[in-house]
Amino acid sequence: MQKGMVRLAKFPLKYVLPHIGKEYFYVWVASEKKRFRVKMSTQRLQLLGRKQKCACCGLEGTYFALEYSGCVMPPHFNLYGYNRYGHEILLTMDHITPKAAGGATSNKNLQLLCEPCNQKKRDHVLSLSELRELRKK
Repeated sequence: MQKGMVRLAKFPLKYVLPHIGKEYFYVWVASEKKRFRVKMSTQRLQLLGRKQKCACCGLEGTYFALEYSGCVMPPHFNLYGYNRYGHEILLTMDHITPKAAGGATSNKNLQLLCEPCNQKKRDHVLSLSELRELRKK
């Protein structure tokens, strides 16, 4: 789980994927005895709807977690998978050409990376093969 996040519940892919692109999805969380309104039309979620695998290492997202940061941000879905050691790994939206280097937030410039690959890439302009080499080191 991401630092500073509060996890409300976990959901299988097939429960969340059909709702991506809608404006909102109302999710019942039994442990909270509460229904949450989740925005489903964000660019990040639309990327997660198209891709569930890290573009670099191939780590596959296996479930969504409904989480919030504990402050004013409303709950949102994050995609997670497990690495070969069974550790939970967050999959994130990455700008192929970083915003710092003039990259746009457009479908052509977005890819899905697991958190370890994204941390290695940082704000560099790297091809996937260059990123794979960097990950080996």
